[in-house]
Amino acid sequence: MPNNLTTIEKYAFEKCSKLLEIILPVNVNVIGENVFMHCNQLEKIIVLSSNPPKLGGSLGISTTNIYVPAESVELYKTAPLWSDYTDKIFSVEEL
Repeated sequence: MPNNLTTIEKYAFEKCSKLLEIILPVNVNVIGENVFMHCNQLEKIIVLSSNPPKLGGSLGISTTNIYVPAESVELYKTAPLWSDYTDKIFSVEEL
């Protein structure tokens, strides 16, 4: 994805059955709802932004792990809607 990407529209990757991993650039500050709905093979979402992007709703994931900058793990775990994924948020250093 381009580094200047700031918004990921809702349902952007819906039904991308071959998507295994995705890296969201540091400038992404808005993620629409259900962007990963029915991405059944998705194992990792890596979010490079230190500040949690605003979520428009559910990410549409159930088993996918989310990796964020080490210094931001707790910030993500307590951010609105990100807190729904507390048990799935880890430091990128754990990769």
